[in-house]
Amino acid sequence: MNAEQTPLLPTEDQSTIESESKSFGLSAKYAIAAGSLLCLGAVAALAYDSSSTNALSMPSTTNLAVWDIADDLAFCPNTFVYGITPRTAAQGCVVISKDDLFDPIAETGVAMPASHLCIGSSDRDGLLKVTFDMIKQMGDGMYYDDTTGYHSLSGISPGQDVDVQIFSGMNFDGKMATIKANEDGRLPTKFYEDGSTANDNVNSFIIMSSADHFFAGKDCALNSQVCTGVISAEEALKEVPAGCTLITSRDPVPLRGAAQTNAARICATKRSPDILVDNVALTALDMIHDNGDKKSQVSYIKNGKQIKVQYYESKSGDGESLLGTHELNHKKYSNGHIVNDNVYSMKLHSDASVLPKSCEL
Repeated sequence: MNAEQTPLLPTEDQSTIESESKSFGLSAKYAIAAGSLLCLGAVAALAYDSSSTNALSMPSTTNLAVWDIADDLAFCPNTFVYGITPRTAAQGCVVISKDDLFDPIAETGVAMPASHLCIGSSDRDGLLKVTFDMIKQMGDGMYYDDTTGYHSLSGISPGQDVDVQIFSGMNFDGKMATIKANEDGRLPTKFYEDGSTANDNVNSFIIMSSADHFFAGKDCALNSQVCTGVISAEEALKEVPAGCTLITSRDPVPLRGAAQTNAARICATKRSPDILVDNVALTALDMIHDNGDKKSQVSYIKNGKQIKVQYYESKSGDGESLLGTHELNHKKYSNGHIVNDNVYSMKLHSDASVLPKSCEL
């Protein structure tokens, strides 16, 4: 764990929502999966279920982003990284993950796709029914698995005042069990009453919130976000959201518009402490070879507004560095070393108020 970094810019709020260090390492295995966290518009809409006056469920004939139009519903795509993004949910929320976020491997420098769902209870009874079809469409298929299909859930982490009923059937049928705590939601060790495993065997679930007149907000009370993917040169040159930095493995400027590059976007709000992205993180983000020559692939860094980024030749955010947004092909550190393919760590400081609504790059 790394000591808390000195802020790169003055900030009004240096508080943190977790006591864990903001230095993180990711694994390439999970970073690829994280790239599937895309736009909220792909999430299917919800409607009142005829079987219950207040419980919400998803109809089969619409793809409207109800998370945007409903005041007390929120879907926040993210990636869990130990010490950076939370694996626990805010009050009235639940974390749904493809992997077991409380497995010891989660603390060894890996990235695990994990979305946060939040519901308010001021006008409803706090029930949200999530069907199999809705699981399929969340984050444009972030839970898809070639072997198990769309039911590849291994973690359900409820926040304060939240219980979750899970079902083996696609429409709240089949075997049922209840999750009341984080440890209880580790699906590899969770079983239905007949002894069958719940791991990769949850095909619908109901979120039950008893939070009294409370809603965590459209940002699910998150203060940092990691998103990855493969994008075109044209997409890489687009404006980056406030509080975010985009890094790519190829310089998009000389490339033709359709040419592609690996990309990673890291975002934070002013409520997040400064973030140290070390060489393990860049390896997981496919920005350093994870075998062979272990060479950096970082060729382009583009920042949005309200963020300050310093990048380093060292692996741990010290020594020779440059600040700002750059095409790196012709840049040099003060020691004369070429910067292109020679970035091994970064530090981020944000003054942004909100995170992007989606992981679409």
